[in-house]
Amino acid sequence: MRKHLKYILLTALLFSAGVHAQVKVLASINKRVISMNENVNFQVTIEGSQNTSTPRFEKLRGFSVLQGPSTSSQMSFVNGRQSKSITYSYILQPTSIGRQTIGPVSVRVGSQNYRTKSIQVEVVKGNKRKSASNISGTIPKDKIFLNLQTDKSTAYVNGQISLALTLYYKDTDITDVTQPDFNLKGFFVYADGNRPVQQRVMIDNMIYQSVRFQKLLIPLKSGRQIIGPFSINVTIRIPVSGRRRDSFDDNFFGGSIFGNFFGNYKTKVVTIKSNPITVDIKNIPQQGKPENYTGAVGKFSLNASVSPTTVQVGEPVTLTVELSGQGNIDNASVALPTNNTNFRIYEPETTRDTRVSEGQLVGKRTYKQAMVPTSINADTISAINFSYFDIDSGKYVNLRKGPFKLKVKPAPNAGKIKITEFAPVRSNHGSIRILNQDIFPIKTGVDSLGETKPVTRNPVFYTLITVPTTMWVFLAIFAKRRNRMLNDTALYRRTNASRLMKMRLKKAHDALKSNKSKEFYSELSDALTHFIADKIHVPAQQVTALTLSKLLAGRNVSESTIEETKGILEYCDFGRFAPGEFSKEKAVKKYKESEKLIARIDKEVT
Repeated sequence: MRKHLKYILLTALLFSAGVHAQVKVLASINKRVISMNENVNFQVTIEGSQNTSTPRFEKLRGFSVLQGPSTSSQMSFVNGRQSKSITYSYILQPTSIGRQTIGPVSVRVGSQNYRTKSIQVEVVKGNKRKSASNISGTIPKDKIFLNLQTDKSTAYVNGQISLALTLYYKDTDITDVTQPDFNLKGFFVYADGNRPVQQRVMIDNMIYQSVRFQKLLIPLKSGRQIIGPFSINVTIRIPVSGRRRDSFDDNFFGGSIFGNFFGNYKTKVVTIKSNPITVDIKNIPQQGKPENYTGAVGKFSLNASVSPTTVQVGEPVTLTVELSGQGNIDNASVALPTNNTNFRIYEPETTRDTRVSEGQLVGKRTYKQAMVPTSINADTISAINFSYFDIDSGKYVNLRKGPFKLKVKPAPNAGKIKITEFAPVRSNHGSIRILNQDIFPIKTGVDSLGETKPVTRNPVFYTLITVPTTMWVFLAIFAKRRNRMLNDTALYRRTNASRLMKMRLKKAHDALKSNKSKEFYSELSDALTHFIADKIHVPAQQVTALTLSKLLAGRNVSESTIEETKGILEYCDFGRFAPGEFSKEKAVKKYKESEKLIARIDKEVT
């Protein structure tokens, strides 16, 4: 009996441990940037159990609980397995402006305590939504308005600004809303990857419907920048008969079913303008800036590895470098090894994956570089360094991986020269037999054979002698040049720079003819950056508008050429990352300018 009881207790303990291992407690909010006249919806979800205590705020700074908690539970069976969860919802009201902290929140599930992460929310000053100048039409000014917000009023060049443009309306039947045009000068504009968010909110004790458009901005230049105002066109349905709205009406982008059928309404298009916002963009501080800094701003992590680590001379190894994190990863670059006399180094293969998550640009950039040891002394690959500016701490951070040790063995049969031996020719010297018939009469009439010329006077003789010699000299020069190309990566890149540049320009021209704007911008930018990189023997990822002046310093390139090159690269970056109408006429002009600019760089660079 005791033995069975032990098994029962052990089974119960294992089951309880399995239950606890499956429990997850998550905290979430509906938006991270709000104004003082808005509320935020905060939720705590417990997955794996419904036997929980009421969540407790360990910290709630800058907010008060306006309503809640309200609970909702869910239970489902999938493939015979049961899953259940419970959600606690709160409506929080801001009490002060600035960056505020919600949580962490603690909750007890069964006999275990769980704790969520804290969430940062930016609370900005409320805008005057009752301004009559932001609406063109006859709609009452408190019925509909457009509000522009940013998560910060100051930022750094290459930092991030989260932008929210929200349309609020009440007692208004809206059938259509145009997408706002976020074409901004001085910023990269990223879509946040989500569709416009629609929800009900309470402002000044009145319930409004809202439609929020979100974008992420990367500032490109310093100074006071004005964002907006933005305008959108809204189609509003206005009843004509004056009849009372019924339960078949839909006040959320809809209207009356019977109204649509009988036509007892009219539509009106009104233009609504938002408020502008001024932000102060600061340059990255020069004090303490590392030598290898290329303009990265945010929070990043660096990983690097080499495989295999044991090779023979002439066998390739692969250096893999992964840069990931939050920030302007599209423009961040890692300096990879170059100009190592013990290695033959090839151009790296680069992949990039970026997205906007929770209002922040995140992603990963991967480099794979092939390196071939040319001697047994190639036992070390130098360390990989990457520097970025951390906005939260206001300091530069340097990441370092390596150096990486290799074990390089001699190639098989290295240094042995195979000599081909020939067997001696044995002469068969024997006695000479004299035959009675070995002398025949000699004919004297040989005039018909013509005059005999010496072979040295025949042109064919000299041709047969000089052709093999010329071919041998040519092959020797070719082999020497080929070996030099294989062992001198810089020479190889300089020699092939023009050929590869023409191939990329042709791709850009083809994309331009096909009106493929993204491909055109990308190929034109690659043609410039790779040509410059090949000429000065640096990784192409390091050639950006920000680093160009430093890279070309002391290389006899004029300041006007550098500035024009920066302008072309910025034009391409705007085209790739900022939405806007594609002007083919302007693109043709930039393409022709690039051709002339590359010719100038080719003449000037040393």
